[in-house]
Amino acid sequence: MNIDRNLDLLFEKLDDKVKLVTFVNPFSYYVLKDGPVEVVNEIDHFFADGIFLVKLNNILYPRDKISRYSFDFTSLAPIVFNYSIENKLKVAVIGGSSEEIVRAVEVISDKYPVLNISYFRNGFFSSEAEVDDAIKNMNEKGINIVLCGMGTPLQEVFLIKCKLSLTSMNYGFTCGGFLSQIALREDYFNPIMSKLHLRWLQRAIRHSYVRKRLIKDYPKFFYRFLIERFCHQPSR
Repeated sequence: MNIDRNLDLLFEKLDDKVKLVTFVNPFSYYVLKDGPVEVVNEIDHFFADGIFLVKLNNILYPRDKISRYSFDFTSLAPIVFNYSIENKLKVAVIGGSSEEIVRAVEVISDKYPVLNISYFRNGFFSSEAEVDDAIKNMNEKGINIVLCGMGTPLQEVFLIKCKLSLTSMNYGFTCGGFLSQIALREDYFNPIMSKLHLRWLQRAIRHSYVRKRLIKDYPKFFYRFLIERFCHQPSR
């Protein structure tokens, strides 16, 4: 699983090839790597979301340095939304609860009033039939970009299903907790925290599941990443 260094090839041109993009951190990195091989094979671009992963990678692999990218208003979201506007692309937004998705779409639409959000729904599917119905609706609306925030690996699996069945699709992006975050507060991250690369600390203070990951999952990731590096096993 290779982590992309930059965005150069991402928006190179619109063509028939669907590009799927996801973001990995110390929690999701091995969830995806150890998951079904088709998930990793079908995702076209992996970006590092989280300063810890970026710093660790750049120390251990100085010849393959990467930068941090995430899907939020401080990073990739404005690029994707402006690209969608410039190319007159139809966007679908999937994720969060029923209340959160409505509020999140309102926030995005307020910031990008000419963005064509043609379809949205919550990220909780009770059956495969519901997934199929969502894809059918997106097909009918001619959706070009699917933004999905359902958590790893559900969001990646959903985008792969869209890639295989959504005929008008050009791009698919995962966005993790972005939709839930902006539904709670548009400027979810304190600017100082973002500048100091302490967004992880802000999320840990606010959310117990983030604290659990920091205590339980991050040390496991750190140990395995080091072992793979120094035992000369492929880690990316």
